[in-house]
Amino acid sequence: VDGICTGEGEFAFEEFFSAYTEGRDYTGVKNFWFKRGDEVVRNHFLPLMSSQDMETLPFPLYRANERIYRRGTGFVETTLGDYVQNDGLSYTTLWSIGCPFHCTYCGNTKFIANDAKYKRIRHPSARYVIEQVKDAQKRFPHLSQVSFHDDSFMAIPYEQLEEFAELWREELRIPFAVYGVIPNYVKREKFEILTWAGMNRIRMGIQSGSQEILDFYQRPSPPEKIRAAGEVIGSFAGGPVKYHLPPAYDLIVDNPIETRQDVIDTLELTYELPRPYTLLIYSLKVIPNTELERMMKERGVELDEIDSSYFVIPPRVGNHLLYVLCLC
Repeated sequence: VDGICTGEGEFAFEEFFSAYTEGRDYTGVKNFWFKRGDEVVRNHFLPLMSSQDMETLPFPLYRANERIYRRGTGFVETTLGDYVQNDGLSYTTLWSIGCPFHCTYCGNTKFIANDAKYKRIRHPSARYVIEQVKDAQKRFPHLSQVSFHDDSFMAIPYEQLEEFAELWREELRIPFAVYGVIPNYVKREKFEILTWAGMNRIRMGIQSGSQEILDFYQRPSPPEKIRAAGEVIGSFAGGPVKYHLPPAYDLIVDNPIETRQDVIDTLELTYELPRPYTLLIYSLKVIPNTELERMMKERGVELDEIDSSYFVIPPRVGNHLLYVLCLC
């Protein structure tokens, strides 16, 4: 590898590309590390993008002269089938970046270590994201769903969500899902205005029902806040009038420091959540350079022993019960 981008890439890459194509020395471009012989040049960081900066970014290409790599063939023009195979009839995007939390298992801890301001939520205007979806619809008129993968969508202030909702309902009128929901920011008034606009599903991170494990993850979403959020969400997905598809909740299992009681606490919390819902269950994976890696090493945990795919869930009794509790 000759170079890596270690910070936000939108403006840094533009600077690198200009220097590279003009034959100038690019190894001093900030937000990048470069390999120069046996030396690694570690450049400092640019200031984080502001909301005003994000407003100037072009929309994603989304099949406008895009190419895809095929093994044995090389880069070829993308087809409609490539997009449908990947996203179905949905358009995947995000409105905001940044996260106010500092969960030890998350790659965001590294971004926050680089610049503490990364905890602030930044986003362009509601108008910008509406026009971005319209731009994608021009190429794919069949798009009938939008999926937002922000880290902290519900942490955006109500007034800005209200503006977004009004524009969405008036100009787009297609369903959207929000896959970055933190229990602390689940508020009924936000759910009401977004559901009115077209929100029809959410995905929320629970991670554990044990206060001990949540403290270990430095995740300030105690079980009582998770229960309260579940009550709000459940009223939109399971009441007499169902406005939402069943929500999805994330859980992390197979943490080597968990006790039997920690597992039971997670099972009990899961049992208490209003139905219907689905669970996305992940076996713990320690991402290198995160705070979790450091904490695990301090406790003497051998990371290689848990260095498996987080999609492979060992068939332990507690893990089986989680699947059963979705239905019972």
